[in-house]
Amino acid sequence: MRGKALLVRDLGGLASDPARAAEVYRSWGMDWIMVTGAVGPRAVANAEPRFYAGLGGMASWLLWIKPIPEDYRRAGALFSFAAEVGAEGVCLNPEVEWKGRPEEARRWIGLMAELADRVGVKLAITSYSRPSFHGDFPWQVFSDAVPLGMPLTYDNRNRFNPSEFTLAAKDYRQVGFSEVIPWGSFWSVDEDRPKAADDLRRHLALIPPTPAIVFWNGGLSSAEARQDVAIVADWTPQSVVPWAAKTLLGPLAAPLFGG
Repeated sequence: MRGKALLVRDLGGLASDPARAAEVYRSWGMDWIMVTGAVGPRAVANAEPRFYAGLGGMASWLLWIKPIPEDYRRAGALFSFAAEVGAEGVCLNPEVEWKGRPEEARRWIGLMAELADRVGVKLAITSYSRPSFHGDFPWQVFSDAVPLGMPLTYDNRNRFNPSEFTLAAKDYRQVGFSEVIPWGSFWSVDEDRPKAADDLRRHLALIPPTPAIVFWNGGLSSAEARQDVAIVADWTPQSVVPWAAKTLLGPLAAPLFGG
């Protein structure tokens, strides 16, 4: 997993010709996409298989927002769809519903890992950005089963804690994820609107070196949102410090993000 990805809420609505989809995303500077929708596997996939075929080799992941412990039936359909459309992976977004339920989490994530292995797709966990603030969430259960963690590091109301990305990465490493890839944002989540251009540039400047990143957005229909896409398209993540540098600089040279 390398480069910039966009959270896509309506894959089928981007263009009437599915074959143009990858062309459009690449013109926005994106290397891969994370596709989501409403509730349920088909809605998560949010498009007919022909739209995925139109990606022309661009990698796609499917995002399942806030699965609940009782939701086993939909999981099989989701992973079958992922295999059908050639998705690279499935990203699971467990949150408050799993707090204080470690045994249920262990059974559920075990099944998710089994389904992913059966259909040949990768798995990732995305959740709260700071595990240290959510001690009753079963972090270790999920990281034991899924190596890749993706902290949701979009900021609230442009408060711009300069250390947020660094602290999130360290927290995810601390609870056991061996690979960490961040989410960024060109959407002001609490205000439910695109970021102002200057705010977005400040946000991008805070992102430490990372091999990949997913950009959260709330929609791409407004002129302001398209302006933000253009800013992200011109931005390139900093290079990650090579692991080989550890022999010279010690453990502090290990990158926060990546594997």
